[in-house]
Amino acid sequence: MEQIMSRRPTPRLGPPRTLASAVVFNGQMWLLGGINVGFATGPNDVWSSTEGTNWTLVTSSAAWVGRAGHKTLVFN
Repeated sequence: MEQIMSRRPTPRLGPPRTLASAVVFNGQMWLLGGINVGFATGPNDVWSSTEGTNWTLVTSSAAWVGRAGHKTLVFN
């Protein structure tokens, strides 16, 4: 019997991270900050994706200092 396995592509977000925040706004998912595994400080980058597989680095240096465990919300 042939076994077929499918794998979902891994999103490309740079180094693994934890304690980031994410929101959905204007038809896109947005990922902000967090802590890269193995680093003491968090990045202040922003990533976006329309489908959760292919991610685009919007900025590697947002107007705020690196942070982790923060909250993000959308107010419309």
